[in-house]
Amino acid sequence: VRDRLDTIDYLLGGGGVNREAFYPELLERGVVMGRRILLPVSFNLPAIAFRRGGNAAAGGGFTLSLEEMAGPAAAFNAMENGGYARMGFSPRWREQFFVAVLDSGTAGSRGAAFRERSAHGLEAGLAWDGQVVAASVAAVACWSARGNGSALLEDNFQFKYLYAPPYRWLKEGRVLYAYLDSSELFALPEVRRADLDFRWYTNAGHAPVSEGAAYAGFPHGAPGRKKAEAFLRWLLTPGAQKAILERSSRDRALENSFGIVGGFSSIRSVNEETFPSYYSALVGHAPPTLAMPGILPEDWRSLESGVIAPWALKTAATLQSPHTRAASSEASDELAQRLAEHKQAAIR
Repeated sequence: VRDRLDTIDYLLGGGGVNREAFYPELLERGVVMGRRILLPVSFNLPAIAFRRGGNAAAGGGFTLSLEEMAGPAAAFNAMENGGYARMGFSPRWREQFFVAVLDSGTAGSRGAAFRERSAHGLEAGLAWDGQVVAASVAAVACWSARGNGSALLEDNFQFKYLYAPPYRWLKEGRVLYAYLDSSELFALPEVRRADLDFRWYTNAGHAPVSEGAAYAGFPHGAPGRKKAEAFLRWLLTPGAQKAILERSSRDRALENSFGIVGGFSSIRSVNEETFPSYYSALVGHAPPTLAMPGILPEDWRSLESGVIAPWALKTAATLQSPHTRAASSEASDELAQRLAEHKQAAIR
């Protein structure tokens, strides 16, 4: 798609779109191969939800890291008949969160930094930091081993109790923390969120932006270009987005979807000043400093669900020692082998 889009720099500044209004991390991701071809529209963030008034750590301000969750999560655990009746948290419960943690890293781990290897040719595919990907899995495995004892105990607890949506886990008192993407959290009816609080998940003070941030661009030679430009100039203003939220609220569309194009606005002032009027839980919870994922290959979702998540979950389950600091390079080699096999199967 990127080769079919025109440059869009001229809209910034003198073109009617305010460059300074955007989150800089989002804005810079619209530059691909040296050309600005996209402008950001919306994005989502990973949230850690917990019951209001409970014993969950509040973290520093309005964020939580895995390290800050470790103590309260372990203290929440309760055994019954050789298994857990309550478990504070496990990063292995939801694949999307586990892969995001591996990608962005934890304390003591830089993260795998999954990204596209090349834009063209046979070498196109997935790249990652081979020296740290196994260590990232090991860091998550250590977190689980110290707090919950073993992957088997986590898996047994999940199989026995965690079959409902994550917000139900909290309401039933089975877990202390639950991961939900911001679009998932704020699409819940207010009555289901009423007794829940949340913090943004961060590593090293940065919140990793979820996959699927929405961007806008212009295809080469597309009809209606002037009208599309006028629409985009209007859309990317605080006044227009306030009007969209007001209309969506009046029509009750916000009961089934979140925000602007399914997420937070790419315009900082809209999130800080307008969103709290329609989502009271966001008062004081404006998005923190953002960390963007790498530009990913077009088959990323297939790779994530079909290769990376199963490999990471299996590898983490084998690292049971609380004293593990890193895994051997064999784990990274195994991931490379699985990805190669997946690619060959897709070709066939």
